[in-house]
Amino acid sequence: MKILNFKSIFFMALLLFTPLTFSQTIEDYNESCPLYFSDLDVCAEIKWVNGPNLHVGRHGRGHRGYHSMNITKYSTLDILFYKAGDNSYTPLSFPFIKVYPWMIMHGMEHGSRPVVINRLSNGSYRVSKILFTKMNHGFWEMRFKIDQTIEQNFDPKADYNLKFKVKFTNPTTHRHHH
Repeated sequence: MKILNFKSIFFMALLLFTPLTFSQTIEDYNESCPLYFSDLDVCAEIKWVNGPNLHVGRHGRGHRGYHSMNITKYSTLDILFYKAGDNSYTPLSFPFIKVYPWMIMHGMEHGSRPVVINRLSNGSYRVSKILFTKMNHGFWEMRFKIDQTIEQNFDPKADYNLKFKVKFTNPTTHRHHH
């Protein structure tokens, strides 16, 4: 029977407790600053008010069918910007704000229809009319660009501070009923 020496016990304890400590640190950081804009030292907190919904179009209904689809085709997002380390979450405003959905597919990428951005009374911004359409391949991102100055030559493909992959609340399967 082999007796475990101090070094073996130390490494086993280190392996046992390290993942817990590491995940705790990451979790604490994410709670205080879920989205971090490093170039401006700004954090943002987002809340999906509606969605995110992946819209699956209805076939064979023409133009009228497009306009009569239910409202769940759109998603709505509230976003609050605040200075990193500000535990009171004092809202920040920016003269230039772009928030937009962006589709990444094999060999190409593109945006969606324009969204509507309005400032709310609590200092947050509401991003509405976000349309994510179902594609056979690829994934959607939300991209953000905030700045203290207005950018005249904004390029949505390259000019963003932050992005994240969207995880949808509704199923992505597409069923045909005949």
